[in-house]
Amino acid sequence: MKRHKNLTFRKTENTILFRANVFNKINVIELFDNFELALKPWEFTADRVCNIDEPGVSTVVQAPNIVAQLGTKEVV
Repeated sequence: MKRHKNLTFRKTENTILFRANVFNKINVIELFDNFELALKPWEFTADRVCNIDEPGVSTVVQAPNIVAQLGTKEVV
């Protein structure tokens, strides 16, 4: 970094997990089909199923620091 004054460390914007993954009708149907297949053999009751949106489960993917040119607006 001392040699290349035109480079800097940048932190990209964090991405919400469902936006990072493709969220469309086909994937949602596949998700519920897999969910049904997973529950069917064991016959779980409703009180045994956990909600993924519980506190403590992060849905944000932490972005790493990257090296980019100084003065660029958008870092991919």
